[in-house]
Amino acid sequence: MSIYAAIRAAGLKTLAGNGKGGIQAAERHAKRLDPVSQKRHVRDSDPIAWSKAESGALDYVEAFRAHKRETGAGERKGADLGLEFKVIVSPEWLAESGDPHDASNPRVQQLVAEAKAWAESWGGEGAVWGLRYDTDERGSGVVDVFMSPVREQRHKSGKSKKVISCRKAKQELLEAERALEPDLRTSGAAMQSSWARWTQKRLDHRLERGKPKIETGAEHENADLYARIATQKEADLLRERARLLTEEYALENWEAELWDRETRGHVELEWEYQELAQRKAAQAERERQFMAVREGSKKAVAAFRSGEITTVEPSPKNPEKLAGRLARNLSDERREELRAIWRLTSETTRKLLAEMSAERLAMQQREAALRDQEAVFQAAKDEVLRGLRDDFDTLKMAWARNEATYSVSTAGNWRWWLDDGLTVDRRNRLQDCIKTVGGLVGWMARRFEDTMNMVVRYMSKPAQAEFKSEWIDALDRDEDLAWDGPGDGPNGVFGGGGGGGPSLDM
Repeated sequence: MSIYAAIRAAGLKTLAGNGKGGIQAAERHAKRLDPVSQKRHVRDSDPIAWSKAESGALDYVEAFRAHKRETGAGERKGADLGLEFKVIVSPEWLAESGDPHDASNPRVQQLVAEAKAWAESWGGEGAVWGLRYDTDERGSGVVDVFMSPVREQRHKSGKSKKVISCRKAKQELLEAERALEPDLRTSGAAMQSSWARWTQKRLDHRLERGKPKIETGAEHENADLYARIATQKEADLLRERARLLTEEYALENWEAELWDRETRGHVELEWEYQELAQRKAAQAERERQFMAVREGSKKAVAAFRSGEITTVEPSPKNPEKLAGRLARNLSDERREELRAIWRLTSETTRKLLAEMSAERLAMQQREAALRDQEAVFQAAKDEVLRGLRDDFDTLKMAWARNEATYSVSTAGNWRWWLDDGLTVDRRNRLQDCIKTVGGLVGWMARRFEDTMNMVVRYMSKPAQAEFKSEWIDALDRDEDLAWDGPGDGPNGVFGGGGGGGPSLDM
């Protein structure tokens, strides 16, 4: 069986507050004061813990403040206050030297020491201000490390000061690891490679780096929790198989002894064979039930990932139990099948799916908020476009009616001229239109007038008179011109007054 080394990292955004990314929230979790940590607590056992806080190893808020006092570093506006790592190795490697939940296990102690040493190897000496290895949960092999790297920030004046800079530390690590693996793209991937290489040199050469998504094809959503499901199922399977093999070995020895005692009496022998058959049947039934639970848990995870099980949350009727909510578009037959699968799903798998369900709901809420913002922006954009279209149509019609003309001024510049007989409101309206679309309408007016002046050269006098009459009538009716006179005249033309070249004097 392969054993792995892996890293999970997240930024610490705030000092106070109980939300995700807060140092105070991490402290509450470490002290088992939040619901998640209380659910994971399965045994009374103190963690292996250390911090820079003199008041207590789990006082992370004070530990962070002590770190700032010790280093003299300040905070950068908008930047992370620190990093929280889950430094991981496979529990099977720890089990080779004892119980992975035992603080006295030599490999557990070695893992904790190397996790801190690895983080400070690139974060800087003294950058770690807290760490913890929990022994009261079902899982094991995870060291929580809290670190705030300190770097020099230089100003143009030549002065410099110490600041907490997680970004710069991660960039330095990425550049260092790229020298060994040029294809690395992110600091997260660099951490994975760095920790794997560190463990192979200082813990065990058998430890492997976790495979990236591009090779495994795993979905990005909640990949860490799916890994925990797989690890838990594998550990449960190994323990159950070991128990079954031990019992099977004992049964084989007993069966051999029965053959040796066959001559002692057929009655006694028959009774013992019946008991043996019953024990074998009971063993087979237990194995069948175990495999059914394992398969049910696997199918439940698959149904959750496909969306057939939409959410996992406490049951309204019995809040102490977790229930799965099914998608509405499922057939009755599929619903019954999923209910049967849920009854066979292990409690560990249900709890992990409930955590994933809560994270999925939070993500959907964030996406909905973004869609609402986008809708507001689009509505504002549509309103602006409607205003521009109205300005365009208003100025175009004013030009066609000679309320506004576009021609050359005495200074030689093209500009708009408004008719002196306009009302104040009409003049103000047209001036507003000129500000928004005057350049566009003016350009079109010049092109149209140049074209029409070229066309009328080839019209006969009667055709020009008919065109002018049709033009005036169309404007009076607020309709587009549809001139269908005989001869060589154009068809369906707009126009307006202007200077330069022959014109229709309209």
